[in-house]
Amino acid sequence: MGQNNRRREPRIVCDVPVRMLSETHADLEARVVDVSRTGVRIRIEGHLIGMHRLSSLATVAKTVTRILGDNIEAELNHEKIGPLLRRTMKAIRIAKRDWEHAYVELGCALQHALTDEEGQLLGVSLPPPVSASLQPETPGNLHLVTDTAGGRFQAHIHPGEGHDAPPLAADADVITSAMAMLKVPDPENHAFAQMDVASAIVALHEMYGPKVMVRLVEDEDEVWLGPAEITEVDVFQGERARAHLGIVFGRELGPAELSRLGLPTPA
Repeated sequence: MGQNNRRREPRIVCDVPVRMLSETHADLEARVVDVSRTGVRIRIEGHLIGMHRLSSLATVAKTVTRILGDNIEAELNHEKIGPLLRRTMKAIRIAKRDWEHAYVELGCALQHALTDEEGQLLGVSLPPPVSASLQPETPGNLHLVTDTAGGRFQAHIHPGEGHDAPPLAADADVITSAMAMLKVPDPENHAFAQMDVASAIVALHEMYGPKVMVRLVEDEDEVWLGPAEITEVDVFQGERARAHLGIVFGRELGPAELSRLGLPTPA
């Protein structure tokens, strides 16, 4: 299947155990939280790889690469079927999630697409391939968000203290009171977007630091300025090369700020 269609595959929410194999570390027990024919989203408890809520995304990325390597070997649904469904996959997204519990999420592209029979081994019913079902393109990340105000604003990421990289402009696809999802336009013009996701995260960390300043603008008018942290990066090369960044604001936005962004304010 071409890379064009990999991002269009419908994703099925699930809860399936996975054993991630390592040559340098004890094998990791994790969970598959959604699956498509060509990819999986895996959630790892941070403490299993020595991560905690204050760990930077760059530290997470380096640790994931050190433990799992560039080509990840994993056994899906191993608790029921053992090593029957071993797959090679590559991380294209790394995220910090729910830091009260310090989860790490990996979005991984499978080296070979899953068949219907393999879907049955996972306990899920896979939809027809996109080429047959003509499904619309599905975003690479599944975010359950409300009160979004995306599409109207552009974000400018400014480096944190001690860093002097030029501001990085991105389109704000999603904005909530706590976070934003940003799409980097023309990723081929940005060196980090040509790297694997772990290297891209480290490069962004070196250029901008763990804490950044973010300006949200509409038609060149500034509507918000404040601190933020990059908490996820998603890069994908090929015909539809793209890069997405997830940021968490340094604090929840107040009523006046929400109003300026066109978001609902608390009653």
